[in-house]
Amino acid sequence: MQFDHFPTAPDDEGRRLDRIVRRFLPALPLSSVYRLIRKGLVRIDGKRSSPESPVPQGSHIWIARLPELEAARVPPRPEPPVSPALAMPEILCECEDLLAINKPVGIAVHGPDGLDTVIPQSKAARDSLSFRSGPLHRLDRGTSGILVFSKTLRGAHWFSQRIAARECEKLYLGIVAGRLDGRTEWYDETGDGKPMITFADPLAASVSGPTRTLALFRIVTGRKHQIRFQCAKHRLPLEGDTRYNPSAAPTDGGYCLHAWKLSFGPEERPEGLPESILAEPPQRFAARISALFGKSALARLAE
Repeated sequence: MQFDHFPTAPDDEGRRLDRIVRRFLPALPLSSVYRLIRKGLVRIDGKRSSPESPVPQGSHIWIARLPELEAARVPPRPEPPVSPALAMPEILCECEDLLAINKPVGIAVHGPDGLDTVIPQSKAARDSLSFRSGPLHRLDRGTSGILVFSKTLRGAHWFSQRIAARECEKLYLGIVAGRLDGRTEWYDETGDGKPMITFADPLAASVSGPTRTLALFRIVTGRKHQIRFQCAKHRLPLEGDTRYNPSAAPTDGGYCLHAWKLSFGPEERPEGLPESILAEPPQRFAARISALFGKSALARLAE
């Protein structure tokens, strides 16, 4: 039996053999991956191994040279197809482990025309058989602002652990229809009973026309559409958000919600990552803030 040998990289070290193989042969169901390993058609450094075997540093994965495995394989160092309709967004911060960009409005995070097609795989991902760099959280298509991508497995683990432990402060700017009087804490639940917690503070009130409030949102939990859902539930829908306020008049470019600031605190963090990241609102949002709340409102944000 002939085998092809694939060198592992630092971001493969210690991972289970079955998980590496499943990423490397994505067209195979998990049951087939187990069968190949148990039959010795997939090995570590030429030795038969169990599916749960951790892959040692500097080892090689041996995969039998069979037609069905050739067809199931993807190149170990893939580059995503870049959509010609998308440009590389503004990079806010980049270190060895993480990349933060300022996501534009109207672009999805995933999909054929999403940011996955713009942000190239990191060097660690190109070298690895199993690790793929990518977005570590999501923003809705109509929401702009800070979006963090992993560059290494170490960075992915660090960021995910901080988010799970609620040790990252995530601040959003939004324009709501109505008046928000003083700080408000919203405690709600998703349809399946998971908590949704958002703190909202008014930053400015509209000086003329319909009542509008420029609000600062701090999300404690991170549920899908959390701010949009809770704003509507508490009778302060985002201006122009017709999904959660069907009676709202559509606005040019949709609602205004921007992931403005992400803070990690003074705790140990990856080298080169600042304590906080700030993303300027897009031009349309900034213009709307000036029109509703005066030019001084933007100046106060910069303080």
